[in-house]
Amino acid sequence: PPLVKYEQGILGTDTTLARGLPSVPVDERKLMLDMLPIIERSIQRYGVILDFIEYMSDVLIPWINTTDSATGKARKFIFKRDPRDISVLYFWDPELKRYFDIPYRNLDNPSITLWELKAIKRHLDEQGLSHVNEDDIFSAYDELDEIEETAIKETKRHKRAKASKKAHKNTPIPHTI
Repeated sequence: PPLVKYEQGILGTDTTLARGLPSVPVDERKLMLDMLPIIERSIQRYGVILDFIEYMSDVLIPWINTTDSATGKARKFIFKRDPRDISVLYFWDPELKRYFDIPYRNLDNPSITLWELKAIKRHLDEQGLSHVNEDDIFSAYDELDEIEETAIKETKRHKRAKASKKAHKNTPIPHTI
């Protein structure tokens, strides 16, 4: 089993030397970013678009409209995105060998998760919107958020009414003499 192999790797066996515990990563943020899926995009004058959302930072300016010397086509760069918060892309600078945060181009937009984005896209698709843009996405997010808030309030109101009805039903009626 994998656990036995792991223990053998750490503690060693009769035929292999012990290696000990692996070292703790120096940069936990880099480790986390290294584990995220790679997204390749070219960098345009407006920045980068991913799932209809624009991202931009001054860090990208030197790389705008660069071409790949081997192919002559637009050069693709490595970006990463945490699905728990897509308000930031992480750009791997090939010269500086480090990640940079690239926020939404429109900083007024709220942070959302990748799962919320997928739900928004489904909602927009159900409404028959074939050409979606960033404004449509965040308007739909506000609309769905409002629907959720209303549903929460209605559920609480319904539970209070039900509890009140049950309490009145179980209250004994005083007998008069």
